[in-house]
Parts: sequence; C-alpha cells; structure tokens
Amino acid sequence: MCSISVWGDYARVELWKKHARVYMEKTKRFLVSLCREIWKAGRDDPRKAVHSIKVGLSLSLVSLLYLLEPLFKGVGANAIWAVMTVVVVLEFTAGATLCKGLNRGLGTLLAGSLAFLFEFIARESGKVFYAVFIGTSVFLVGKQIVLKSIHFVFFQK
Repeated sequence: MCSISVWGDYARVELWKKHARVYMEKTKRFLVSLCREIWKAGRDDPRKAVHSIKVGLSLSLVSLLYLLEPLFKGVGANAIWAVMTVVVVLEFTAGATLCKGLNRGLGTLLAGSLAFLFEFIARESGKVFYAVFIGTSVFLVGKQIVLKSIHFVFFQK
C-alpha cells in the first residue's frame, strides 16, 4: 500500500516538472520574441528608442519624489501627480512636450476658475439648488469634453 502512494507522489512530481518545463520554454520563447521586436523597433527608428529611454528615466527620477521618504516629506502627498504629469505630458519632441505642457497648464487654470465660479454660484443659490446646480454643471462639462474629444478624433484623420 505504501509503494502505491509513493509512486503516485512520484508521478505527480514528474507531471509538475513537465508542466514547469513547458511553462519555462513558452516564457523563454515569449521573451526572445519580445526582445527581437524591441530590437527591430529600435533599429527601424532609433529616435523612438531614445524617447522611450528618456520617458523611463524621467519616470524613475520623478518616482523618487514619491518613494524616498525625505523627498516625500518635503513635497507631500501630491508627489504622485508629478509622475502623472510625466506620463501625460512627455511627447516625442521637445516642442510637442512644451506645447502639451502649456495646454495642460492653461486647461488646469481654466478648469479651476470654472470650478470656483460654479461653486460660488451654487453656494449663493441656497441649499436646495446647490446639489442640482453642481450635478447639472458636472454633466454639462463632462458631455462637452467628450463631445469635443470625439469630434477631434473623427476630424483628425
């Protein structure tokens, strides 16, 4: 009886080893294929490879604001927004990055002003109208943003 159990365990271990070998072979093929694709993309257009390295380096440096405790204490909990800014703003060329950064700054300024205006109007309107006005304002601004982005995508091509 004991020998059957041992052989059953041995078969399970061998089956597990076989599955592990198959998994490792598939992983190896995937990684080799991925490296070939990356090498081909870098060879076809070296500027994209340089840009990807710059983005990675920028994200690493900005992430230090969030990850290192002395820097985090100096900057505060809003340090994660610096990481998001790098992701959103960094473009392929310096001019495009500058343009997108200026547009983002102007958009933030306008959105903050609009939010302040909506809040002021809602507070002056009374408690009942407050929730209705804020909800309607959020709906209208969201609708307009989506409508403009769809319009931009369709007419950009």
